[in-house]
Amino acid sequence: PNKVDVAAAQALATQIGDVTTLDEAPPSFTSLSIEDPTANSSSIVVTFELNEVGTAYCRPVRTDSAEGPTMAVQRILAADWGAAYNGTPATLEMTGLLRHADGEAFAGLDEQRQYDVHCWAKDAAVDGGGLSRPNYMSQAYADAAVAATAAPQGGTTAG
Repeated sequence: PNKVDVAAAQALATQIGDVTTLDEAPPSFTSLSIEDPTANSSSIVVTFELNEVGTAYCRPVRTDSAEGPTMAVQRILAADWGAAYNGTPATLEMTGLLRHADGEAFAGLDEQRQYDVHCWAKDAAVDGGGLSRPNYMSQAYADAAVAATAAPQGGTTAG
């Protein structure tokens, strides 16, 4: 038999307070689309939504380059094109292959070329103490083709 009475158990529960489990799931795109390139020839505009609050990063790559169909996460991050998602569709405008620390584009886009776009994301999860403890999208998910913009299967779009 249980030798702890209900009042003692309730008092202990009050002392402990609410306990929440940590978010362990990586983010995923719930929508990912690229604006019609003829709308603006000097930039690539990506609109995205995640399944939770977080930040997405993208990198354009010329389709005729030797980069191949996959892109390491570190290379996506090195381009320094990112935007935060807070529950409403977020837009990321890339005006070059990568960006300098001062925000200026390096190696601008050529309107006569096609580009593949590789995107990756991390969430804004925190631990029990309120410290940042993000979960990261997997490399395999980032390398997979988007397929359908309203239900993306990955983070890569072909030019």
